[in-house]
Amino acid sequence: MQARPHRTIQRPSVRGGFTLMELLIVLAIIGVIAAIAVPQLLGQQKVAMRKATMATINGVESALDIYAVDHEGDYPTQGAACPWTPGGMR
Repeated sequence: MQARPHRTIQRPSVRGGFTLMELLIVLAIIGVIAAIAVPQLLGQQKVAMRKATMATINGVESALDIYAVDHEGDYPTQGAACPWTPGGMR
């Protein structure tokens, strides 16, 4: 018996990848989405900062009220509660 010749099948050279046009379209879509999303995120950040500031102000207000309760209804004046500041406790 003779050995059969080995045949090789040649495939057409097809390169798997994206074309420049496809990449540009994807980048354009991402740009549009970013242009829509970023201003909304920045707006939410401003709202969060405003809420944090209001919480801090409420905390200071509560601390002043507690001080007033402990000191016969008097609120602190400039330097009155701090002996190390000019015009402090005497």
